[in-house]
Amino acid sequence: MDYTETKKIGGIFRNEVTGGVLMPRKGQSKKMSFIESSFSVAAGYVITVCIQYWIYPLFGISIPVSDALLISVIIVLAAFIKNFSIRRLFNFIHIKGEEEPN
Repeated sequence: MDYTETKKIGGIFRNEVTGGVLMPRKGQSKKMSFIESSFSVAAGYVITVCIQYWIYPLFGISIPVSDALLISVIIVLAAFIKNFSIRRLFNFIHIKGEEEPN
């Protein structure tokens, strides 16, 4: 479908030749990837702190609370970078796949 033959009709982009509705080829924005990764990492932080508080003692591991919180921050930062990077990679693959002809 040639995007040069489009016209916005009633707020919807339509192909002037076929009349078909054109769907935007857009993946998740960087902002939304950042927000999603942030929420995921925040949940991960809470889980990590809980694991250190309740599970570590079962294995005989005892560390001060300040060290446990610092370890959690390091883990969470690594998780954020990983989540955001993977999200952007898959978004790129998704968009690239839509651009290729069938």
